[in-house]
Parts: sequence; structure tokens; C-alpha cells
Amino acid sequence: MIDYSLFGTYNRNAIGIILDNIRDRFAISKNEKGWENATVYNNGNGIKIYAQINKYQECPKLFVAFSPHKQYNDNLHNANYFTFVKARNQIIKTFESIGITKELFQEFYISSLEIGINFSVQSDVYTLLNSALSKGSQFFETHNKYKHYRFAENKSDKYLKTKFYIKSEQKDNDQDKTYFELDYCPSNIMRFETKLQRAEKFDYIDFGNMESLFCENAEERITNQLLKEFDKLFFFSIKDINTKKLTNPQQKKYYQYQVKGYWESLNTRNRNEQRKYYSEKMPKKTDIKQELRETILEHLQLKKYVGIPNEIMVKSTSKFLSNFLHIYISENSIDIELNNRFCNLCNYIGIGKTTNLIQKRNENKRVCKITGLDISTQNIRSKFLREKTLKNLKENNHEIYKFLEKKYLTNKAKKLTEKEQLYRICKVIRDTDSNPRNNRARFEERNYPQNQLQFNF
Repeated sequence: MIDYSLFGTYNRNAIGIILDNIRDRFAISKNEKGWENATVYNNGNGIKIYAQINKYQECPKLFVAFSPHKQYNDNLHNANYFTFVKARNQIIKTFESIGITKELFQEFYISSLEIGINFSVQSDVYTLLNSALSKGSQFFETHNKYKHYRFAENKSDKYLKTKFYIKSEQKDNDQDKTYFELDYCPSNIMRFETKLQRAEKFDYIDFGNMESLFCENAEERITNQLLKEFDKLFFFSIKDINTKKLTNPQQKKYYQYQVKGYWESLNTRNRNEQRKYYSEKMPKKTDIKQELRETILEHLQLKKYVGIPNEIMVKSTSKFLSNFLHIYISENSIDIELNNRFCNLCNYIGIGKTTNLIQKRNENKRVCKITGLDISTQNIRSKFLREKTLKNLKENNHEIYKFLEKKYLTNKAKKLTEKEQLYRICKVIRDTDSNPRNNRARFEERNYPQNQLQFNF
């Protein structure tokens, strides 16, 4: 969720610690645009230090710049699934690498911040990209070099930049390959992002110092702001209009929409009126904006519950994710039990190279038929999770155990001893597979005796 960030400090103690720590590990690089009066230190792996030197050769001000998302991926990319919790942990880890502990975060303020969300879509990515017409009064522009990248800068809010682009089409310039070609993400990944170029200008979160990112409701505030910015977007697609349901006045509008430069020719007032007319009155086959908003919200809601890097069990309480999501992810496999509505969403929550719902198990890996959990340590003939494996989960992956306990154990059974609880959970898991078959067999045995005359239609 948090991408490129710029943190500044005036604290001499913090400045001294950083400069001493990076002296032999960072190289001085050439000055960058906007940093002519600063000495730029670069570690060659995505972390830069900007030390502003005064005429007395002192450093009264210093900035630390990096992308928590890219640092999490060894500075290779920011195309995969990345939670707010992971972003905060990566910020701590990166600052510790330059000698700054969390106790000194209060001495740093947030100068610039990028917040965004990667999400998967089922429609054609370029159709969705080109349907993004404007944000507020500002039209989206396509980058001169990159057709997959669109942005909008509002003149009335010059410190805020909005980006909407196809993440899978982004290129690694060193390898001249897209993120999809490098297997960093599936081909249907898009990204919505806002860049706060002067973070102190935005009051939806206290940017007094870095500690604001670690307060209890920081994620909620940032999430709400991201959705608020998305709500300002206007999507228009002539192909999305349902021509079979047009009235005469609507048909007239339909022909007007097809005139090149129609929207750009309107003044601000008329444009707002026509946007409202298109959004509320024109019959459409699909509502692109609403579908994208729900997709983004589903990803954001999922991020709230996902916190384990290798094994993930999620129970969602949101109105969009109303069912249990049972997700197990490892380097080589992904098993999911969910209704079909969320297949598109779960297609993009993989770790590393796991990017689809197809199981990619290696020859030695065996998993439980019901839960999808690894049972390679059990007897080779085992098909289901057993007590010994479950106990190991309880000791080493308590979140997963709690999920299994909540799903397969009754409140009455929770009062039993640990051994009995483990047995009950494993039995219910086995019964989930066998009960449908046994119940049908018992029904036929009761109602259709072997010697009874039967007519097979």
C-alpha cells in the first residue's frame, strides 16, 4: 500500500547516526534535479540519502528516500501483494539498516508519500485504462513513452498526483521486459495510486512525524483517503452504453459523445452536468467505475485480514467478502475454497511466483484434501490433516490453528482437553469429505431395500 516515500529530519543526533552508518556503505552519486544543494548518497539498492549542506559545511537537514514495497522485494519490483502491516515492518527494517531505531521516528517527518493498491481485473486492461477520462476537473493524460500509464495533476492541488495504470505492463528497464514477462505478477494487474508530493499539506492523517504511520487508525485513514480519491474519477466508454435501451433524448447524447473532443470542449459547469447525466441516466451494460471500486475495496478489505507470509487463513466480515475464504499459499502451491465471485480477487494474492489458482505442487508435496494444508510429514497414505500436524500448527502458526478451531470446533468442544480438541477438529475435517457419500448410501439403504422392485427412469 505504501510505495515511494521521503522522510526528513532536522535532528542532529539522527543525522549524525545516519552519516556515520552509511559512510563506507553508500556511494556519493551525481546531483539530481531538485537536489542541487544536497549531497546524494546511494546504496545501489533503492535507498538514497539526501544531505543538505550549508555554507559552513554542516548538515542541518537530511532526507531518507526509498520504496517500502520495493525494498520488501529486494528492490526488484512493486507488483505483488503488499499489506500495510508489511509496509510498516519494512520501514522499521530499512531504517534499522542505516542505524535508526523506532525510538527516533518521532524526529522524522513525512515529506512525500505514495499510497496505492494493485488489483486484478477480468475485463481488458487497456479498455479499463482508456475509459478513465478525468479526475475532478483535470483530464487524464497518457505518458509520452508508456501507453500503459495515465496520470492526472490538479492545478488547484499541485501537490497531489493521481496515477492509474497497468502494473503488469510496467517494464524493468535493465532487462527490457514487463513485470508480467518477468513473472512478478499476472497479466491482468492494474494499479491506482496517489502521490502526496508535500505530505504536510494533507490533513487526513497527522504527518507531524513518522510515528503517525504506526498509530492505531493509520491504515483506516489512508484507505479511506485512497477510496475518496478514486471516487473523484470519471470513467467513460462509448462501448459500455446499452444502445437498445436508449430513449430519443439519450440517443441524441449518444451521438454527441461520439464527437471527438466532446468532453474537452465543455466548460467546467457543463462538463459536471454531463458527467452526472452519463453516470445516472444513460443505460449501461456495466458500470465500470462501480465494478472497479468494489474490486479495489475487496482487495483493501482482504489486506486487513491477511498478515501471514506463507500460510494464510482469512475469514472476512465485509459485505463484499461475506463467505469464508480459506487460502493456503506456499512457494509452490495455492489452495482456495471460496465461491466463484472471488476467484478473480484471489487470483492475485499469491506470494512470489504463485499467481493463479492452479495447484503447482512438486512431486514430494502432499496436502490435505479439505484444508489444503501441507501434510508431507504424515504417513504417505494420509489424505487428511492429523493431530500431530495440527498440534505443530498450533505451536508455530497460531493464526491458522485459530481459524481451523473456529471453523471446525463447537463452543462446547472448546472446553475439552487439548488432545480431545485436536481429535475433534481432525475428525470433522475427515467427515467433511466422507459424510456426503455416507449420507447418500444410508438414505438409499433405508428407502430402497435391495430386493425392492425399482424402476429406473
